[in-house]
Amino acid sequence: AEQAQPGPGDEDGGDEEGDGPDRTDGRARGRRLRREPDGLDAALLALAVLLGLASLAVLMNWTMYVLSVELGRSLEGSLGYYLNPLISMLLGMIFMRDRLRPLQWVAAALATASFIVMVVDYGEPPWLSLAIAGSFALYGLLKKQVSRHADPIAGLTVETLWLTPVGVGMLVFVALHGGIT
Repeated sequence: AEQAQPGPGDEDGGDEEGDGPDRTDGRARGRRLRREPDGLDAALLALAVLLGLASLAVLMNWTMYVLSVELGRSLEGSLGYYLNPLISMLLGMIFMRDRLRPLQWVAAALATASFIVMVVDYGEPPWLSLAIAGSFALYGLLKKQVSRHADPIAGLTVETLWLTPVGVGMLVFVALHGGIT
């Protein structure tokens, strides 16, 4: 019979039938995780990274909205949330392969035309609007990807863990500087 060759974290060449340390042994598993994560560990890491990116997107969204209000540009902030469904639809078409029905195309065209009219009337490029709409649409796309593999409460918990140090840092900054403007 052929002997199994030692693999990463399996120094003595033991196989899965129990004649040596198997890959579920704590020490062997720890050594193997440092070298190369198995499929489950890689999937959990990927979910954590996606949730970290989603956290950054929603942080940017909230920060841009608060900034728009602080700068007296509430209209531009509101315009961002008006634009958000159009950007979300566009991201869905690109990344999720969503298809629009004919009446949805008409609705999207009317909403886009009204956005263009508002921008022309506003008189300058609505950078805060675009940042707000883009960041929230990106957040939605990332959460859609994560929702296939993670419980919503667990996802929100991981997002909160990602943002807690940032939030504490922002509160300290505001306290030390007497405000955000």
